[in-house]
Amino acid sequence: MRPLGGNASTVSQTNDADGQLVKRTYTYAGNPPSNIYYLRSTVLGGKILTEYSHSGGWTKDYIYLGDEVIATKDATSVNWRHQDPLTGSRGESSIQGYYAQKVEPDPMGVDVGLADPWSFPPEAPHEPEIASLDPGFPTGRCRVEGMIFDCNQARRLFQEHNASECPNADCGPHLVTVTQSRNGKTIAESSYLAPQGDPAWDGSLDGTYGDGHKNELLKKFNLNDPADAALLVSRVPVYLELEMLARVGQGKPRYPRVEFLRDYVAFRNSYGSDAEAKIQKVVDGMMSDLCTKAFLAAGLTPPRLLLGTKGVVIGPASLLSDSSAQNLKYMGITEYARNRDVKYNSGEGGVRAFTINDHPGKVPDTVDGRPRIFLNNTAFGSLANDLIHEFIHAGGGEARDNGRFSSDLAHLGYTTQFVVVFGKAGLMMPVKTGTTEEDILKACQ
Repeated sequence: MRPLGGNASTVSQTNDADGQLVKRTYTYAGNPPSNIYYLRSTVLGGKILTEYSHSGGWTKDYIYLGDEVIATKDATSVNWRHQDPLTGSRGESSIQGYYAQKVEPDPMGVDVGLADPWSFPPEAPHEPEIASLDPGFPTGRCRVEGMIFDCNQARRLFQEHNASECPNADCGPHLVTVTQSRNGKTIAESSYLAPQGDPAWDGSLDGTYGDGHKNELLKKFNLNDPADAALLVSRVPVYLELEMLARVGQGKPRYPRVEFLRDYVAFRNSYGSDAEAKIQKVVDGMMSDLCTKAFLAAGLTPPRLLLGTKGVVIGPASLLSDSSAQNLKYMGITEYARNRDVKYNSGEGGVRAFTINDHPGKVPDTVDGRPRIFLNNTAFGSLANDLIHEFIHAGGGEARDNGRFSSDLAHLGYTTQFVVVFGKAGLMMPVKTGTTEEDILKACQ
């Protein structure tokens, strides 16, 4: 066990019978302990393959070439390791091309560090690495992904849209407490640290919930166990959508109407406000249980849940031709996103509609997290199909280049498999393994 410094207290390690690290426990001042578990491979001689969080969720993979770690992969990035075979000096580079020095050994092989050691806490063991909390720097330093960074370099990352600033300068884990009560008495309670990206991290799930199935759902969870509590909370949005849970004091959720944008400039080729009723009619058709189940089966956020939480903004694509600060504020998107997608506002490449949406691990394209769907006039010839297609993107459907004459969602529900033909030759062909775009289009009209 060792102190981390700053606001942290200790980090301890647990080894198995072979003396190999299997768990690391962080205890932060005033908060419950948080664990990281390591999965090792006997085939690779006990080397670490994967890290898991205290709630059992995957956090990181280790990639090897021979006996050496050459890269690590987490939910947002891949970091490559580079080591000088003569000096042992080692650094890492990200997929964006940025390099950071990590280890600088002296002639005896001892890591002497990269800065004045007075301000650093004791270093963690090298396999796997952890980020320590620093007590502070009198000259001012910034952190990016937990690494000490020059603030001028950090600002450059923001300007180039390769990094985003933490809300209120706080990207750390937030304490979540789950309490189960019956007849006014607490029967179970536990707390855990929710990392950024966890559904409960931003406080949007705070509230009181009732089990609509005579407590059958809650019987599956031991809420005195932080891991079970974290698992339940992560599933709350889906349980609400399936009406297996309900917020106390609320009836069946009411879904707000779409917020519409309008282009009031006369000379731009834009549809009129009279078209909004047609758009709303298509959106109302997506509120059905059948449509909701189709989205969920495809692993997507359904329109009903989007409208019941974030909301969705729909407007004419002609708005993107105006780069003024006033118009950007009206649309609620960044200049980077506008400049990237303005080519589609004239229907380039046959594009009838497109969505500007935030993506996990990337700099936000919107100011408030709500997807923006922009329509060209040509979309009204196939409005239902085009709107449902864009709601699939808004719900998390990844766009891919599937060929000039194929939808950018044609891959949804398919995997490429080796298929034997006439018992002789074989071909790599797409095979349906899940819910496809066509399935969703049929369910939502």
